[in-house]
Amino acid sequence: MPLHRKSIEDITKIPVIDKQLLVQNSYDRLISNKYKLNNLIPIKTAGSNGMPFLFYVDYAFDQFRKTQFLRPYITNGRKLWDSSVSFSIHNPPAKKWFQYLSIINNIHIFSGSDINNQIKILQKKKPAVIQGYGSILNLLSNKIIEENISIPKPRLVFTDSELLLPDMRRNIETAFQTRVIDVYGTYETDNIGYECHYHEGYHIAIDSVIMEFINNGKTAKPNEEGEVVVTVLNNFAMPFIRYNLHDIGSYSEKQCSCGRTFPLMNQIKGRTNDYMITPDGKRLSYFNIANFDKLAPNVREYQIVQEDINYFNVFVVPGIEYNNQGENTFIPVIKKIFPDAKIKINLVPNIEREQSGKFKAFKSMVNL
Repeated sequence: MPLHRKSIEDITKIPVIDKQLLVQNSYDRLISNKYKLNNLIPIKTAGSNGMPFLFYVDYAFDQFRKTQFLRPYITNGRKLWDSSVSFSIHNPPAKKWFQYLSIINNIHIFSGSDINNQIKILQKKKPAVIQGYGSILNLLSNKIIEENISIPKPRLVFTDSELLLPDMRRNIETAFQTRVIDVYGTYETDNIGYECHYHEGYHIAIDSVIMEFINNGKTAKPNEEGEVVVTVLNNFAMPFIRYNLHDIGSYSEKQCSCGRTFPLMNQIKGRTNDYMITPDGKRLSYFNIANFDKLAPNVREYQIVQEDINYFNVFVVPGIEYNNQGENTFIPVIKKIFPDAKIKINLVPNIEREQSGKFKAFKSMVNL
């Protein structure tokens, strides 16, 4: 029976779904029959939450999501001609034509490269804007603080893609002498929440997403924590309707002092990963190795557990096209950082969740 929507509240009559449910279905059930698959744009999630996923967007939404991506940065003071450095788990992409005109002139630094070289680039380029995962910028900041390294002060520092813990924020702000602006988004939704200079919460981009907070199946009250459930209707080819991101957040009734009229979300909880411990006792962000975007749809879920310095258990939930991706993908990547490591691949029907209901893509059992 079709749902007759009279108000936005009627959307709560639709069941909540999540990534795990979608990866179990074929694309002919997920994509509108008005579109041909070869006319759509494929997007692969990085799988940093332990569940790689491939989905499709139409051209119009692809253009929309690109502007949606830029909004948190532009509205917080980034100028199109600013020099910027972003730390990424991917190798640098090819330079766009407009970057030759010094528009959105961004330098990508591979986070797995030598940290001393990363610092030298910052010292040489003196970027006005720095952007990256919180855990990666935190490790960089620890070295800057511990060794009292002089770094040109950027005008803006942005973090995104994972939970920014208070100690991470404190370290980054100390190292770069600039307040951090955190951005909340996912591959499926792009940037849907972001801080401003007042840091009173995350502005929810309600022109791009319907955001709900669900606690035990019911809509959470203001400031009551619940799972973040989103509806993104702009992608007509493959819309996400009541899609559970499995992050924990809450809605704020306060209005930000900055004057923006977007409602506020309190600090997000979830999507945090442990650090790897190297044989020489250093901490290494999991995101330095978590470039597993080519796994979907071969692997539904995975979890890497560092049982000891040089012993790893890798748990893999095989996907519909699994063909020894565990051995062929995880072992070589881990061996690059831990050449003497013993690695065991375990094919399992599911990944054990944390008490919160989430699971970490990486866990370290090593105590220093």
